[in-house]
Amino acid sequence: MKPTQPLVLRPRRDPTLASSGWVAYLFLIRNMKPFYIAVLVFALGLLVGLGIGNHFLIGAVRNQFRSSSAQDQTLALVSLHTLDELQAGHVDLAKSFLARQVAYYYNDVQQFDLPSPTKQNLLRHIEASSLNSPELKDALSKKRQ
Repeated sequence: MKPTQPLVLRPRRDPTLASSGWVAYLFLIRNMKPFYIAVLVFALGLLVGLGIGNHFLIGAVRNQFRSSSAQDQTLALVSLHTLDELQAGHVDLAKSFLARQVAYYYNDVQQFDLPSPTKQNLLRHIEASSLNSPELKDALSKKRQ
């Protein structure tokens, strides 16, 4: 005797409804996959872009701090040298040294600075001080020759 399968009654479906359900299902699945891929690629690109941007931003900030630190070290060195000269009683050497530093800025460095009211005031102050300071006048004239 052969085993018989149980009789299962299934409701009859209209073939047009079944096919439209499959079409809707396939349409949604096929269109959702590219959407999910696009969202994933966008998120990945955003993360990579933020990582690269963060890397360059941190590098720029570090360079700014290094530049600021180098300026502070230079200022400290100039101040220390001047202080040593003044404490040793070499006032003329200290004046000459400071005049050379100001002349270096006036003749060489200031041309690379961006124009600003502070810069203009400093240049006018240097020119006015050179009228009263023979050391500064001499240092400024040496570079022009």
